[in-house]
Amino acid sequence: MPKRLLHAILSVPVMYDCMQWCFGLNQKKAKLRKLLSFGGRAEIVVDVGGGTGLYKDLWPAHFQYVCLDADMEKLRGYTDKYPQGQKVQSDAAALGLRSNSVDNAFCSSMSHHVPEGPALERMIEEMARVIKPGGLLIFIDAVSIPESRLNRFLWRLDRGEHPHTAHVLETLIGRYSTIETRQTFSIYYDYVLLIARKPRSRETRA
Repeated sequence: MPKRLLHAILSVPVMYDCMQWCFGLNQKKAKLRKLLSFGGRAEIVVDVGGGTGLYKDLWPAHFQYVCLDADMEKLRGYTDKYPQGQKVQSDAAALGLRSNSVDNAFCSSMSHHVPEGPALERMIEEMARVIKPGGLLIFIDAVSIPESRLNRFLWRLDRGEHPHTAHVLETLIGRYSTIETRQTFSIYYDYVLLIARKPRSRETRA
């Protein structure tokens, strides 16, 4: 019952935005800004599971930002904030974008809604597929630490029912791209932040 009530409340875009802010949105952006560098070239970034576009301002104004989410209600919230913004309603496991068509794929706080196994791998594979060779996959999410009582308690309260360990996420992302940066940190939950580059060859990593 509490999870269903929480889901109903957070389906309202403004409540979803408030929750993200309370759980460290600005701190996460600050960490990403320190790690990412942008040149003057116009690039395309797709925000997979982008919700209401909370990370749109992370990217330079000359970038083409595409907010992709399966939840049309959240995308309406994005449109309310950015009437001219580009959005795509699509599932993370089938992005509906051309292969090698974006410079950057970004994913924040979404993978814990995806079951471990084929569904999670398909999501990672899809993000790698749409990135141009040499492009970046920027990933951040809270992770499962089974030996931590606090971590287990927080996940019992969370809407996300499929938290993954950092090892699982790193292994999958490393299968399709080369991890260049790895950071862990805590903002209530324990997080992993990964920046990976798609190989310029067509071969995936073992």
